[in-house]
Amino acid sequence: MAIETEAKIRVSEEDFNSRIKQLWIDNLSEPVFIPEHNEFYEVPRGFLRLKRFGEIIKVTFKGPRQESNEFNSREELEFHYPLGQYGELKRFYEAIGLKRHFQYTKQRADYVFDDGPVASFDILPNGERYIEIEDSEESVRNIVSLLNLQNFPLEKRSYLEILTQKNGDAKDRCGDCRRT
Repeated sequence: MAIETEAKIRVSEEDFNSRIKQLWIDNLSEPVFIPEHNEFYEVPRGFLRLKRFGEIIKVTFKGPRQESNEFNSREELEFHYPLGQYGELKRFYEAIGLKRHFQYTKQRADYVFDDGPVASFDILPNGERYIEIEDSEESVRNIVSLLNLQNFPLEKRSYLEILTQKNGDAKDRCGDCRRT
């Protein structure tokens, strides 16, 4: 199983827009924000996430958070499916007894660097803005520096934790599910 390593950094709207300018507009392009719908299902040792965006569905198992380094790390196993299989996947989850604990939709634009790392620009339903960088620890560190984000605090909570802690109603719907 692969280990996912990421830095998640909450930024102001001004800082968010200045990094967009740095990456996209200075390179004569515009970011494309796509709605990304996320559903969470509790399983032993972690959770399953069903993510729907564009014409793709990603089914992801995420294991417990590892506290061994400066960034967020955890086991991750991911499969991709065409959008047309969304209904079948949901029926499969229900057939094996999984229940959805929480769902939300965020807006996301991904900037893919030439050597492979991705910087995701996320706008959560509560309006908060985050920049999330995923790759090897060294690559994440380099991109954090490139974007001049090294003095911003790293967010250790998942988006699920962020959204359920800020909205008591959502927390009640989530119950005692595992956090991303």
